[in-house]
Amino acid sequence: MVKLEAVLPMLPDDVRMYRLRPPKVNRGALAALARRFDLHGSERVGGFYQDRNVLRYTESYYTVMLHRASGGVRFYDKSRWQRDWGEGDVKLSDRRAIAIAERFVTERELADSGEYDVLKVSRLNVGTVELESGTAQERVIDVAVAFQRVVDGLPVDGPGGKLVVYIGHGSQITGCEFLWRDIASVARQRVELRSPESVLERLARRYALRRGSMTVEAFRFGYFELGWNDRQAMLQPAYVVLLKLATGERAFRVRKVEVTPAATRPVPGLAPRRRRPTKEQQSRRETREA
Repeated sequence: MVKLEAVLPMLPDDVRMYRLRPPKVNRGALAALARRFDLHGSERVGGFYQDRNVLRYTESYYTVMLHRASGGVRFYDKSRWQRDWGEGDVKLSDRRAIAIAERFVTERELADSGEYDVLKVSRLNVGTVELESGTAQERVIDVAVAFQRVVDGLPVDGPGGKLVVYIGHGSQITGCEFLWRDIASVARQRVELRSPESVLERLARRYALRRGSMTVEAFRFGYFELGWNDRQAMLQPAYVVLLKLATGERAFRVRKVEVTPAATRPVPGLAPRRRRPTKEQQSRRETREA
C-alpha cells in the first residue's frame, strides 16, 4: 500500500543542465581565502597543513579549510565557535540573525543575494541545573543561519548548495561553512524530464510490500549537489523523495531518502561514489562480525 502525504511538485517549462568548474585547490587559493576572512594567509604568522581531503591554514585561534574534491570552505574561530563560557546568552531574533549573516556573506563576497534563500535558523542550547534548589537555566550559545542555493529559481538540494553562518556572543561571527561549486557553462539548454508520477511508480515497484506500506512524506524537485569530499562535474535536476517503510506484522518502520535523476537522459554521477573501506575500517568490521 502506498500512502502519499506529500504534494507532487509542479515542473517548470524549461530546465537546464550545467557543467561545473573544477575547484581550484592549492596553497595560493587557500592563502587568498584566508585573507578574505581578514587573516594574513602567510607562514610568517600562521601554518599550512594538508591531508588527503583538505588543505588547512591556521592562524592564532582561526582555522580555514579548503576541501580538495569539492572546493568547499570551512572557517572557524576555535576560541568562540560553539563555545560556552558559562555566562553568555545569544538573544537574537531570527530576523536579526539573518540580517547579520547576510551582511557577512556580502562583505566576504561569498554569494550574491539572488543566489540563495533562507533555509533555517537554528540555535545551540546549553542547560544547567542547581542541585540544591533544582533551578534550571537554559541559554543559547550559538545561532546558525543556513542559506540554500538557488539556480534558475530552483532550490539546490543535497549536502551541497548550502551556506551556514555561525553567530556567537556579542553578535560576532564565529564561523561559516560554504559548499557550492562554481558553474562553468550550460551543458544542455533544455532537459527533458521524467514525470513525478513515473518516479513514484518505480519506487512503489522497488519497495513492493506484501504486508506493510510505503508512505511518501516529501517529494522535492530541484538541482542536486554532492557533499564535501565528492567530486561533481554536472549540476543536474533531481527528485528527492523521503519515504517511511512499514514492513511485517509488527510494522517495523524505517525511513529512507531516495535521490533520483529527473532527466530522461541523466549524466552519471548524481549519487556519491561508494568508497572502499580502509584496512583499519575493514579490520573493525571483521572483528564485529566475528
